[in-house]
Amino acid sequence: MTGPGAKLEVAGGDILLDNTRGLQIKDSGGTARDIFRLMSDNQTYFNAGGTGSYMSFLIAGTEKVRINTNGNVGIGTTAPGAKLDVAGAIRPQANATSVGEERNQEATVRIYNDPKTCNSANEGAIRYKNNRNTGELCFCCRGTGNRFRWFCLSISGYYWF
Repeated sequence: MTGPGAKLEVAGGDILLDNTRGLQIKDSGGTARDIFRLMSDNQTYFNAGGTGSYMSFLIAGTEKVRINTNGNVGIGTTAPGAKLDVAGAIRPQANATSVGEERNQEATVRIYNDPKTCNSANEGAIRYKNNRNTGELCFCCRGTGNRFRWFCLSISGYYWF
């Protein structure tokens, strides 16, 4: 190679690091910080830097995703205020399932765009159905005698089925 564009330029090959080795850079204060490392248990480690730092992902020079030091993830926002903060619409695909944790209790949310059976396997599920002139938002609930039923809200009121 002639005329490399930097102090180190690799053309036509890979860079191989031993296990527990990584890539470091110096911060503005001169402290070497890991930005990437393969740990002894073969887990990959990415580090955003020091206190108050964040990790961001850019496309064509524009920030698209940010992870703050508190673990909040922002998509389309540089100041995520929740574990997942999305600026813009979210479009779950048919029968998308999401499982999360809130206040140390497991909370399961399933969003369906078509009818599903309401039973113990999908207790707590949310179903949204959009017809031409009406919309329904339904919740799978456990009722008296462990009977599972959908509780639905629509523009004409509410009903159970």
